[in-house]
Amino acid sequence: MFRFTIRDVLWLTALVALGAGWWRERTNAAHERAERLQQTEIVKTLRKHNAKLMHVWKVATPSVSAESILNPPWVAEPTDSD
Repeated sequence: MFRFTIRDVLWLTALVALGAGWWRERTNAAHERAERLQQTEIVKTLRKHNAKLMHVWKVATPSVSAESILNPPWVAEPTDSD
């Protein structure tokens, strides 16, 4: 029968966590590279056809709308009382 100490279990946990983190980072990096390549190809095509390019904001958190970034609530139109 195998006997495992707490130290063995901690080493195994650390090893698995390190491997999982490496794998996730590698797959995310590959996905980002593919997305950048696609965007580059789109920009090249637009420039080839003399299209005007505008930067589109990519919102990092889905709970924040682009409208709230472009028009923050603390910036208000002046009213008659101002």
